[in-house]
Amino acid sequence: MISGGISVLREGIDPDRLPRQVAEVLDRLERNGFRAYLVGGVVRDMIMGRGPKDYDIATSATPAQVRQLFPKVAPTGEKHGTVTVFNNGMGIEVTTLRREGRYSDHRRPDSVEFTRSLKEDLSRRDFTINSLAAGRDGTVYDFFGGLEDIAAGIIRAVGDPKKRFREDALRMMRAIRFSCQTGFAVEERTLESIRVNRRLMARVSAERVREELNAILVSGLPHRGVAMICDLGLMDFILPELADWVQVGREAGRGDVIGHTLDVLRYTPARLNVRLAALLHDIGGPGCPAAEILERLKYDRRTIKSVAALVAYCRAGIVRERKEIKRVMGRLGPEHFNDLTGLWRAEARASGTPGGEAVVEGLKRTAEDILEKKEPLRLKDLAVNGHDLKALGIRPGREMGAILNGLLEAVLEDPGMNEKNRLLDLVRRRKTGTGDQEATSY
Repeated sequence: MISGGISVLREGIDPDRLPRQVAEVLDRLERNGFRAYLVGGVVRDMIMGRGPKDYDIATSATPAQVRQLFPKVAPTGEKHGTVTVFNNGMGIEVTTLRREGRYSDHRRPDSVEFTRSLKEDLSRRDFTINSLAAGRDGTVYDFFGGLEDIAAGIIRAVGDPKKRFREDALRMMRAIRFSCQTGFAVEERTLESIRVNRRLMARVSAERVREELNAILVSGLPHRGVAMICDLGLMDFILPELADWVQVGREAGRGDVIGHTLDVLRYTPARLNVRLAALLHDIGGPGCPAAEILERLKYDRRTIKSVAALVAYCRAGIVRERKEIKRVMGRLGPEHFNDLTGLWRAEARASGTPGGEAVVEGLKRTAEDILEKKEPLRLKDLAVNGHDLKALGIRPGREMGAILNGLLEAVLEDPGMNEKNRLLDLVRRRKTGTGDQEATSY
């Protein structure tokens, strides 16, 4: 410790590990008489031995002064003191040391005032593990016990947690997200403040909630995150359908109805669409509109389509026959069929179904054999197309669509049928009414 209660960790990070572009920005700021520090997550991650995703710099230079020093600067948040410096293809956020005014919208400060105090700047951060700064020489500055909390594995709000969450309500989700990503426990006072302020989640935009939920779901502990969201009362404002389902189950005396969902989440692969499907697959039974829930949270159309299909097929149950496996592979696409098998395996494991996982492994091997043999799965795989049928006098429309789908059914049953002459012969015999059982099977 040194005067002022500042904890300084020398050799806390290795400055040689910094990307050249980041080091150059720090060096140029300091050569021109400004103080410059790495701040926040980059310092936390480097102390923990993890590779940082982003590199943020705090400086005594104003945005205007930063623009004078670097040729390519974007005013990404200049109103609040932030610009993005682009250096050799890398974007680096550079923010002037600042103090903040009120947060009337529970998201952004109404005003900021620049300061030369590093401590004052770090005091506005969300959690102690993110309130760290590091100089260009690697020295780490800690005013709020972040180093101790990293060592102890604790997520703790900086200062008064109620104030931190009232400033930005999304920090409640961020506390859970950091817990899931690091394995750290959320400190009790911080937890209690989330419970007290949970209703503020109603003021957070769907897009911001979605991004935090995504990070929780693809973390190493998604089941912990969802359990915390439920226990702290945040689920009412994020996925009220899930909260209602849990409450109805409890009132009906079914006990811990969320437990199975948490287990499925625990066992699924860390792919967002699979884990979203795991989260939604049991809510409310077959009538639960997974697509509507995801639309409300502003997910993109591709994700919505994928998750809705996974939920539907998971509820329908595991398919076993080769033809049915091919049918599902054709509708989902081979890549998403792999997602479905991951969900089926997690469901079987969570349910404790005897032999369930072995069944899934068997159908995976069948799917691999189907792909290896290049068996037809979709209309585009047929040896004939609409032009071929048009040559036989069949007009585009409902009839042509029915015939093509019928031919697909035939080749799903017998891949050897997928030859142009054989398929066209089937169509001719059907048109003339002379087809045998094989010809009319579609």
